[in-house]
Amino acid sequence: MTVNAPVNIALIKYWGKAQVHPVRPSTPSISLSLKGLDTTTKLTPADDFSFTLNGEPPSDESLDRLVRFIRQYTKDLNVHVESVNAGPTAAGVASSASGYAALSLGLKTMFDTHLDWAAFVEKTANGSGSAARSLLGGAVLWDEDGTITPVEFNHANYQMAILLLSRSPKQMSSREKMAASTKLPEFARWQVRNRLRSTRMMEAMARDDFSTIGALMEASTLDMHALTALDPFSPPYLTKESIHLWHAVREARAKGLAMYVTADAGPNIKVLFKKADHDRVVPFLKTFTHPVLVHDIADEGAHVCA
Repeated sequence: MTVNAPVNIALIKYWGKAQVHPVRPSTPSISLSLKGLDTTTKLTPADDFSFTLNGEPPSDESLDRLVRFIRQYTKDLNVHVESVNAGPTAAGVASSASGYAALSLGLKTMFDTHLDWAAFVEKTANGSGSAARSLLGGAVLWDEDGTITPVEFNHANYQMAILLLSRSPKQMSSREKMAASTKLPEFARWQVRNRLRSTRMMEAMARDDFSTIGALMEASTLDMHALTALDPFSPPYLTKESIHLWHAVREARAKGLAMYVTADAGPNIKVLFKKADHDRVVPFLKTFTHPVLVHDIADEGAHVCA
């Protein structure tokens, strides 16, 4: 059996867990699933267990985490899993979200077909919180109670470009850095601000108010990275080049080119823009030296392939 799930990029960021078992986010988050930037996973019943990611066995630490996740569905581990990411792995391009969403759907389909939706979402989030949002296409809300719901938005009118500054795995996982952030005095204030942004973002998306959507997205992104920068024991995710590109986009926007920036736990920059502006935005982004990946917003979330 083969399953597929898209990556999702958060416009309003998920950063920090209010609860670990089961996973509950510290604030609501809102994302867009991307078409063509995904994980395809093949599961085969077997008498033993094996797992490969992009043709290679995962590290011991990653394998332990995967085994714990798989045992939610089958204690015997009687399955061979082959998973392939269309984009970079562990580089801040949401590969863990698409990976765990695809794996979770495959395991549910193979071993636990009667699992209800709420329990399925909960099990998926145990692999990666963001993976819950990859279960759906379009715009998705992952709320503080652990539920996911579609968000009203004309997502077919938008695209997202990724400026690929690095394909290398990040030095510190988002899981570790997120846990460190929750211990900071500033964290409670971050929660208050991000909850308010979530409410305002849903309102702006419903009325397709792009300037407000973009402003809220950039504010949530900058606030998250400012919070991570308060940890003195690990380097920031954004590099000088990340910041340089962000400034360049802001300058172009001030001159009339409507596009807005977000970035996750890594140096790569994502740019949201309207499809109608594709022929202006993409040539501008290609003036930089980094590869540019352009994706539509996915209509479909995790699914079993025909």
